[in-house]
Amino acid sequence: MSKYFKRKKVLIAGGTGMIGTCLVNKLLQLDSEITVASLESKETA
Repeated sequence: MSKYFKRKKVLIAGGTGMIGTCLVNKLLQLDSEITVASLESKETA
């Protein structure tokens, strides 16, 4: 991950999926401030 994202504020759309989760983890290592936007899952009975 680039030094560009070090200590930056980042908005991630879809941060709970496979790629988004990986991205969040990498940005946390760079001490970034992260906001995640995600849809609520629909629970089925």
